[in-house]
Amino acid sequence: MELTIRHWNFLKFSLFSKDLDLVSVFLTEIGTLGIQEEVFKPESIHLKVYFGPDQDINQIRENFKSQCQSAGITLSHYSTGIEYEQDWIKKWRCNLKPFTIGKSFLVNPHPDTTIPDKIKRSLIYLEPRMAFGTGAHPTTQLCLKILGKIDPRYWHRFWYSFNR
Repeated sequence: MELTIRHWNFLKFSLFSKDLDLVSVFLTEIGTLGIQEEVFKPESIHLKVYFGPDQDINQIRENFKSQCQSAGITLSHYSTGIEYEQDWIKKWRCNLKPFTIGKSFLVNPHPDTTIPDKIKRSLIYLEPRMAFGTGAHPTTQLCLKILGKIDPRYWHRFWYSFNR
């Protein structure tokens, strides 16, 4: 059995936020498989744009640069490369940090993280999953903020209701 290592070619560059929609159209027409966007400054965005390993990244780069120049779009910090397959979920989970919700709770995504004793909050260990999440969703935070306003002696009534 032959081991196949998956990888993707990518373009990486910065552009002005006002040009994002048109650049996205260009990239879609060229055949991007995905776009990773990071806001650099309010007026500037970094993009990492993925293409298949069978797509000629040099040809794509030249076509894309030409389209942008014709449209008057300025690109900076321009580079190409190869990104090898990773365990994206594991990488995503490693970057999660404990955070507070309201005045009562501390959400901890990692059970082995040491929480200082001076934290006088109820600790919630929430294992991050793709389907349920991290506790950062506004509805989760709103529910916990409301629960935090209730006397902790009565919380068990809510847990019972939620688990029925």
